[in-house]
Amino acid sequence: MKELDYEEKRSVNRFDGARALMAEWDDPQALRNRIKYPLRKSDYGNINDTGGAGELPALILTPTHPHFERFVEEGVRDLVVVLARRHGLITYTSCEGHVYGEGGPPPSERHVGILPRSQAEHDAAERTFVAVGRELNARALTPHVRIALLRHTLEVHEEVLPALDLYLAKPKSSEWSDYFASLGAMYEAAVEGLKAAELIGKRTS
Repeated sequence: MKELDYEEKRSVNRFDGARALMAEWDDPQALRNRIKYPLRKSDYGNINDTGGAGELPALILTPTHPHFERFVEEGVRDLVVVLARRHGLITYTSCEGHVYGEGGPPPSERHVGILPRSQAEHDAAERTFVAVGRELNARALTPHVRIALLRHTLEVHEEVLPALDLYLAKPKSSEWSDYFASLGAMYEAAVEGLKAAELIGKRTS
């Protein structure tokens, strides 16, 4: 699995609402699954709490919420939907990848993070991501995008929960312009690969 390891590390990854999200994800009657929220979107496509550019805090809706898909950035929406709806995984973060003008935030890669309900679900997701990633990386659709995994944890109050993020990663040797120009083919292949994979978690409607 080492060849799929994501090259960067997060210094802090805290999400105090993780347990609440996990409960709401599996409870269609949860109040937050029925509240109407304002959609705020930046000129660069970021969807977050302020509508600003950059990786800012964002509202996370569950697949039960009628606006679930609207609150996922368009460029990563198909990947989030296949993980959340087909595979039943809790997607606690996602980003379509962004590049900003001079003086703006640093560019970001396309990725989706999952919050497993159990070690068994974590291991099943990891096996599937590794299998799909190895196949796509071996096909060498582009030298500028590779499938990578970030195995890490979330700090939740006094608790630490395992998490797993699937990245369409930019090799350090590639330019951002080449990464975004090549991203589409690898992304579509990843979505199709995960659609065809054996089911991982609790499937939702």
